[in-house]
Amino acid sequence: MKNLIKISVLISLSILLFSGCKNPMEDFTLGFKDPIQKSRLEIRAYSPSGALPELVEIFFAGPGAGKIVTVLNTKKFKLNKEGNLFVAVDTTVKPSVAEPVEFTLATQPTGFTKAIRSFKFTNSNSQYYSLSLFNQSAPPAGVSASQFETSSGGNSYQFKTSGPKKQEEVTIDIPANLQYLDNKNNVISGKMDLVVHHFDNRQARVFLPTGGVASNAIDQNDKPLPDPFDLPQFAGFANIQASSDKHELAMTFSSPITLTFELNTETINYQTKAKIKEGDVIPLMSFDDYKNQWKIEGTVKVEKSGNTLIAKASAGKAGYWIIGWPRSLCRQGPKFTLKSNFTDVDLSYFCQIIGVTSGNVLRTTYISFNNQSSFSINNFPKDTEKIKIKVFNFNNIYGGDQKTAVYESPPMDVCENKNSEVNVSSLPVPPFVTVTYKVVCEQGKILDESTLPAETRTQFSESGKNQWRDLVIVTRKQRSAKSYKLQVGKTYDLKASIDGGASWPYKQNNFLVNKKTWFFEFSDLNNCK
Repeated sequence: MKNLIKISVLISLSILLFSGCKNPMEDFTLGFKDPIQKSRLEIRAYSPSGALPELVEIFFAGPGAGKIVTVLNTKKFKLNKEGNLFVAVDTTVKPSVAEPVEFTLATQPTGFTKAIRSFKFTNSNSQYYSLSLFNQSAPPAGVSASQFETSSGGNSYQFKTSGPKKQEEVTIDIPANLQYLDNKNNVISGKMDLVVHHFDNRQARVFLPTGGVASNAIDQNDKPLPDPFDLPQFAGFANIQASSDKHELAMTFSSPITLTFELNTETINYQTKAKIKEGDVIPLMSFDDYKNQWKIEGTVKVEKSGNTLIAKASAGKAGYWIIGWPRSLCRQGPKFTLKSNFTDVDLSYFCQIIGVTSGNVLRTTYISFNNQSSFSINNFPKDTEKIKIKVFNFNNIYGGDQKTAVYESPPMDVCENKNSEVNVSSLPVPPFVTVTYKVVCEQGKILDESTLPAETRTQFSESGKNQWRDLVIVTRKQRSAKSYKLQVGKTYDLKASIDGGASWPYKQNNFLVNKKTWFFEFSDLNNCK
């Protein structure tokens, strides 16, 4: 890693079109290091309720915790204002299968449930984690975010979740002398934080793991299922997480805990097509977030408790527990290959999948128009009517014509594994803008490339909308790139990052792109020799 270099930036990674306007970053002194690129963990936090808490401190525990640094080689583990924290294994350590780096990440901002996750590095590859922070007093609609204190080997406990304006909850019964076990089956002693998120079937479908599509599922005997499945209807689900006050994460329990789900009486039994009633039997599934794997665990029976319908599930491990009705899907459907004049165009184009008989739009997506790119139609229910696709000259950035299709396929079966050509060669290639940064050296000196940032990432948004999209990446060796996402004559907000996207300190608002080439320009003797 390079030593800290100070550069006086005349135009700090802002776009300069020689307009003669005073730059707000003029004479700003910037210190930067090349961020660590190997064995990185990129953490991006979000709150489903809206704004993140003001302070989010991240803690690392476990055998490899001391080997973790930020990508700028510090120990300041706080989310930045963008909600990001990028860390890495110390460059003096080389993770391997024989000598992995294992650690646990944990955080609990005031008013939020504890979030915890374990990681294991065995090579130099990067890992990515979306850190969900649930507000206890203001969770998303249909969600209860509750946290309880218990202990390993203690008395029996009973807890019940509670969410504002929520009709169904889940009760957790923990038997006496229950031991919480880590991923090596070691007992975790002492106080435990038990976090339970309950999701109803009224408003919380969006929180189903993997979008409710199980492409890597196994049966009760751990045998792979022949087909993927989805959940056209479910009765409720919960996510269970247990960890010690030292951030030791429990993966399994020495004996099952009981989850008693209150059920929405308006739920339609997908098999009988009638409202659920006492005596109905519903499949029970689990989802392992570490293996990214669904499992059919058995069934639960609908019971009556006073005026409430309930279902009891035995859970022997942490993770998601879901009550619902699986529906078999086609693992592989039709494949389409593009024929066009496009090459490396960084836009995606609108595509509809339409039922031939009903005329209904069954699914929409965006596809690449680059020549020889391909896409497949997968994970459709096996009983779906015949389909056709329509594609439009309407892109994901600035739109276009969403009414007149530029290609329409013949009817086909959703389970038909065949390849078809999508010919859009009549469409002209859209215009692009070239992004370049350069350093102006005084006469007699040349650029010292080693003083430039190793990588500069750029993003853009329509002015004032704060909806940021990736633009281009330039490096100290490759200081020019082109993009089709911007339109000459339009105004944008722009920002740039030199630490891999962890922070975006360089911003310029209301920038008018009035040429097909625009520059990041540095004027600094420290970049020249």
